[in-house]
Amino acid sequence: MLNQSAVNALTEAGEAFGHTCTEWQEEMQKFAVARMRADMEVPTLLAECETPLDLIKAQRIWFATATQEYLDESTRLARISATAMQRGLTSWHSLFQPPGSKDPQAKAD
Repeated sequence: MLNQSAVNALTEAGEAFGHTCTEWQEEMQKFAVARMRADMEVPTLLAECETPLDLIKAQRIWFATATQEYLDESTRLARISATAMQRGLTSWHSLFQPPGSKDPQAKAD
């Protein structure tokens, strides 16, 4: 049977997980909408090309921009994940302290 500390830790970890799932979904939705909008502009940009070099330049710019945006998004998602891990593990930290030991994460009064 779980003691109250374990129940509290589970509850806090569950709340952190739920918050992270919501934050992750919102970030992914925002990114997907931004990418779709950017991709919808491509046909217009390509139609404005007058030479094969213009076409290559437009494609190169699109590819470089998209690549950078995907890299930036992966960084944001990694940050969300790291924060979630820290939140989740913090709630469990007190359960694994020897009885009577001082919690190194506790704030000094």
